[in-house]
Amino acid sequence: MSCVLLSKRIDAYQTGKQLLAKISVDDTSVLNDSTENIITLVTCVKNQPDYRWCVQARQK
Repeated sequence: MSCVLLSKRIDAYQTGKQLLAKISVDDTSVLNDSTENIITLVTCVKNQPDYRWCVQARQK
């Protein structure tokens, strides 16, 4: 099994594909149901309480 990192959010750091995105603290859309196998990590942004970092990996 292998995985690929993905994100569909603005403000993303890019290296060919979006891997890491800064999202609003209220954005729960990254947790919506999916038919794909996706793991999502959401964590705080230092000194920016209105934002969170979001990283997702999808099974290839």
